[in-house]
Amino acid sequence: MSKMTLSSEVYQQILEGILQGFYLPGDRLKVLPLKERYSCTASPLREALFSLQESGWLDFEDNKGFSIKKIQKDQLWDLKKTCLEIEYLMLSKSIDIGSPEWESGVISSLHHLSKKEDTEQAVAYHEWSPLNYAFHHSLVAGCHSEALIEIWERLANRLSYFVFLSFKNHQESFLVNHKEHSEIAQAAINKDKDKAKWLLTHHHLHGFESVIDNLIKEKILDN
Repeated sequence: MSKMTLSSEVYQQILEGILQGFYLPGDRLKVLPLKERYSCTASPLREALFSLQESGWLDFEDNKGFSIKKIQKDQLWDLKKTCLEIEYLMLSKSIDIGSPEWESGVISSLHHLSKKEDTEQAVAYHEWSPLNYAFHHSLVAGCHSEALIEIWERLANRLSYFVFLSFKNHQESFLVNHKEHSEIAQAAINKDKDKAKWLLTHHHLHGFESVIDNLIKEKILDN
């Protein structure tokens, strides 16, 4: 395996550890424990760590090394609103292009999501989250812009990390309103961009304050 391939593999392994809540904001990432955990040498590990820093996941300080990037309340709100703006831009482009493949992708992902979302039953977060991500990805996938998709994926992953951390018990169940996702999908397929924008904005923002409050309560987020 080439050094670059090994570095990419270590990058992905560390990122998965971050997204799964193994590392918290402010945690220092020490080289020796990481070498043991990911069975790699120092060179590809350092390349992976610097790549994670460039991607916005880590901070680096001289004499202290790498740590998981911390974030403040206003920065998280900015991240959320920026991600929403980019998602709507991509959705708008997807609607304008309106390919049959895009429409079928939205319908298919909504169908899979509906198996977990139910107004009568609670949904385990760790089971629901990947399906929710896949649905939102399907909404924007028809924009035909790899650059926009790459930016959106990076921001969406950052947000997903903090939403995940806001649930103290990661097996905790909570109710999800499938009606919102269904209405967004229908507005998109009907090419009603104004309605889709309103629904998407409401969907993203109306419950985010509780996420912020939980993160502050758990001392994960700086107020």
